[in-house]
Amino acid sequence: MSRLSFKAVVFPLIAIGAFTACDEDSATEPLTDAEAVIVADQAMSDADQDVGHARAPGIPGLRVPRRIFQIGTGDIPDCPRDESGAYVCSHEGFGNLEGTTRITFFDESGTVQDAYDEELTASVHIESDMEGTLDRGRFTGSMSRSRDLVVTGLLGEETARVWNGTTQGASTRTHTAGELAGEEISTTSTSTIEDLTLPLPENETGPFPLSGVITTEMSATGGPRAGDHSVVIVFDGTQFATITVDGEEMTVDLLARRDGHHGLGPRHTGGGN
Repeated sequence: MSRLSFKAVVFPLIAIGAFTACDEDSATEPLTDAEAVIVADQAMSDADQDVGHARAPGIPGLRVPRRIFQIGTGDIPDCPRDESGAYVCSHEGFGNLEGTTRITFFDESGTVQDAYDEELTASVHIESDMEGTLDRGRFTGSMSRSRDLVVTGLLGEETARVWNGTTQGASTRTHTAGELAGEEISTTSTSTIEDLTLPLPENETGPFPLSGVITTEMSATGGPRAGDHSVVIVFDGTQFATITVDGEEMTVDLLARRDGHHGLGPRHTGGGN
């Protein structure tokens, strides 16, 4: 088994206040190109966080991503074990946000292990949650986010790690400045991650997932825009992923997103950059 080498990929976490312009009949109206970009960008922001978490599945507050695999070795004393064999780590320090991460190590037969073993650990189950209040100057509010993920591909000589699971998020924001001043906007999202495959060593193939699908159901209420949307993101190992918003396909440039742009291309089969 190769030595663990996680490199955090920093993607833009773009805060979108709402999704798609609508009136009473908007549920049956197709999205305009501009509206589709807004929805796709929000879904990609969630996906950026999930892919970033998969690349560096650390415990918030501990700052060193690899330390999640040092639990059970005695190097991290503040993560007691529960009756199931999982290590439970509380974390805080991100402003008014706090939460808990549960980590369970398994061997090839599915038996819970006392600690991560480079040779014998086959999978890791990571459950995390974070919630609290936000004050960003232009808006105040509250947020929560949870993940329930399993990473496999750890046994033997590693060439890739495969992630599966779900994530959920919710936020309520009251805008205090700008064109949305005085508006309260609530958003929720649920994502399913299927066979998200990240290469090892990652620097030989670039920062892009080799394959995998992230499906997100999202909803927004309040403000001048609202709506329910389904978004499917498909990775193929290249710089460009395919993103489908309510049945309409476009492309997303993953490198452009890493550099701070939304990276979204035209809505047609084959897309563009």
